[in-house]
Amino acid sequence: RIKLAHEAIKSLGWPAMMMDFSVANTSLLDDLKAGDAVKFELRQSKPEDLVWIIVKIERKVINE
Repeated sequence: RIKLAHEAIKSLGWPAMMMDFSVANTSLLDDLKAGDAVKFELRQSKPEDLVWIIVKIERKVINE
């Protein structure tokens, strides 16, 4: 699991908030550390569920 503070996700009707997400594979978190800015992709665990899991996550590249 990973705790993320995310911006609003309009397509899901979610406001900006902090929440815990499960990940499809724990190896997705290998290169991340606390405080990293990330971008991520969610999918429903099953089409009939309201549970969303992270299937892709990567550190955001911040141009200097």
